[in-house]
Amino acid sequence: MAVPGIILVGYLYGVVGALMLILMILFASVFTIFMINALYLIALRITTPERFKEIINYLQIAFSVMVFAMYYLVPKLVNMATLKDIHLLDYTYLYILPPFWFAGGWVSVVLGRWDMVYIAMLACALVLPMLCLWLVVTRLAPSFNRRLALVSGSGGDTPAVVAQRSQRKFYRNIGKWLSRGRLEQTAFEAVWLMTGRSREFKLKVYPSLAYVFIWFAYMLFSGSRGTPEQAWRNLPDSQLHIILLYISCFAFITAIAQLGYSSKFKAGWVYYAAPLQSPGQILAGALKALMVKFFLPYYLLITAFVLWIWGIKAVPDLLLGLLNIIVLCVVFAFIFLRKLPFSMEQNVQQSGGRILLSIVGILVSMAFGAAHFLVRNSLPLKGIFVVLSAALLWLIFTRYREVSWEELKKA
Repeated sequence: MAVPGIILVGYLYGVVGALMLILMILFASVFTIFMINALYLIALRITTPERFKEIINYLQIAFSVMVFAMYYLVPKLVNMATLKDIHLLDYTYLYILPPFWFAGGWVSVVLGRWDMVYIAMLACALVLPMLCLWLVVTRLAPSFNRRLALVSGSGGDTPAVVAQRSQRKFYRNIGKWLSRGRLEQTAFEAVWLMTGRSREFKLKVYPSLAYVFIWFAYMLFSGSRGTPEQAWRNLPDSQLHIILLYISCFAFITAIAQLGYSSKFKAGWVYYAAPLQSPGQILAGALKALMVKFFLPYYLLITAFVLWIWGIKAVPDLLLGLLNIIVLCVVFAFIFLRKLPFSMEQNVQQSGGRILLSIVGILVSMAFGAAHFLVRNSLPLKGIFVVLSAALLWLIFTRYREVSWEELKKA
């Protein structure tokens, strides 16, 4: 990862600059290893191994969302021309940040800055990593390995399971009310629990829920809408709420696509051991659990935002968008989710097929969104579309409940 930067620095500042950069990268890596060991040990002292794994999982989710948001939004919100007027040395708080030490150490040697500030940063960059290396090898590593073994071998109930016990009556009542038959209700309850327990599922699905608002902000602040302040002020006069409704479909396509896969896929033998005449009811119950647990609360959040910005006039669009997005999700499930929940191992070929189907799903959702946009000013046409979407939803979902074992094997 550092090779391109080393080549560039060597071209600009010569061999000394490249060698000094390599040295600073090595010392920075040693310091990073120390920080990771120290933070992990502190976390393991104040919490249980199982909760520690949950914390790491949510930190990964937050970090992926943060990187995605910075990549898309920072160039839109920051005036790049003003960056050339910023002088980092004017911000004294930066001197306490370790990355600044290694940069200052490189500057002091390569550019010949030998005042007290740069000498202090060079000393911190060289001495502290060596001290940290000694602490890692002699003190932290043995304790870290013992506690890491506890993490990898820990069992027991996860926090999600403990929380679900207190909500057991809640989701069981929902499953009983929405399901047609005991088998569908059982699938609803199982998927409800597994989506809250599986860290792998949460890591792949939860970030996509935040990506929708990032994409919306990216579209809002790009193009010919003026400054970010002007774009936000003119937002109620635009039709961007229709785009927001339909891009939310992408998050649930991700959830549907991930529902069939798990690292513990071998536990799926229970589906085939049970005397099931048809897997369609299991698939229907799984899809209902996914829609109720993730889609409806998320759509309510989007609804609140749309009503706040666009007001009561957006209610017909919200109703039509709700039905159309559910239709899109059921169509995608009918095409793609012909796999029993958490019963398949993910491989490269399946990942490629999932990407292709995701592209198809995006194109279909864009077509629905374009049709909605064309009738945006006609309330009677919106009413007709609502009736047609409701009928289409009933037909497709009824067919999805009738998926047979033969169709499942061909998928």
